[in-house]
Formats: sequence, C-alpha cells, structure tokens
Amino acid sequence: MRKTALILLVFAGVLSLSVVAISQSPKMGQRPRDFTRSEQGRLLGILDARKEELKITDKQLAKIKDLQMMLGEKRVEHQNNANTQRLELKKWQTNTDKRDYDTLRTLLNKRAQARTDMLISQIQMREQVFNVLTEEQREALKANNHQMGRERGPSRDQRRRQQGRFPRSRRFLHKR
Repeated sequence: MRKTALILLVFAGVLSLSVVAISQSPKMGQRPRDFTRSEQGRLLGILDARKEELKITDKQLAKIKDLQMMLGEKRVEHQNNANTQRLELKKWQTNTDKRDYDTLRTLLNKRAQARTDMLISQIQMREQVFNVLTEEQREALKANNHQMGRERGPSRDQRRRQQGRFPRSRRFLHKR
C-alpha cells in the first residue's frame, strides 16, 4: 500500500514538473529573444565580431551605429503612423451606420504607402551602410555570408529530396 502511494506521489510530482517545464519552453514557431534584432543590428554585430578579419576601423563602426540609430528613429516614426492608421481602420469597421468606401480606400492607400516608405528607407539605409565599407570589406563580407550559408546546410525540402521524400504540394493532399 505504501509503495503504491509512493509511486503515485512520484508520478504526480514528475507530471506536474513536466507541465511546468513545457509551459516555460518557447512555443513552436517562436524565436529566442536574441534572434529578434533587426537586420541592421545583426549586421552591426557581425561587423563588430569580425572587425580584425574585415579590417574595419572604429570610425566606420561609429558611422554604421549612427546610421542604425537614424533607421531606428524612422522605424519608430513609421510604427506610430501605422498604429494611428490601424486605429482609424478600426473606427471605420465599427461604424456600421454609414460605410464610406472612399474613406476606406484612402485609409488603405495611406497604410500601403507607409509600408512602402519604410521598406524604401530600410533599403536606402542598407546601401548607406555598405557605402561606408570599402570594396574589399564588402567582398569579404559577401564571401563570409556565402560561407555561413554553406555551413548552415540544406533546407528541409532539400533534405527531403536527398532522402527521396519529395515535398508534397497542397493540391495532392485534397481528395477529388
């Protein structure tokens, strides 16, 4: 009787601890916190880590940090505009008495324009960062990125093809 109670108590303890451990682990599809940095932040980290290898000066790193801060300010500005536009769209959706579709078209166009502006500013900032680097440094960075891609290995689909298991398309999953 005591052995059964002890076994049940141990089983209940292990079960409760496993539930806590599962709830603390990152969920499927979520990234760890250190991977949530922007592309510019990752680039700055790579450049700082490979400073000697790429022969990057402190002046170049300072200029890149300044450019990164400028992009961060623009990003905050764009996010504020996006939040305002999102609220305006919610107001339009909740107003069911009179629907003005011209207003909706205007709101959606403003939102699309804001997204486009943000993407353009990111591309321009990336070009400015690469203009800070010399041609040799850019080539070394490209070669390094290419090498890092090789070390990462094949994608899931490439592995499946190598194993003879081809990725299925959705149209074959549905019965006709």
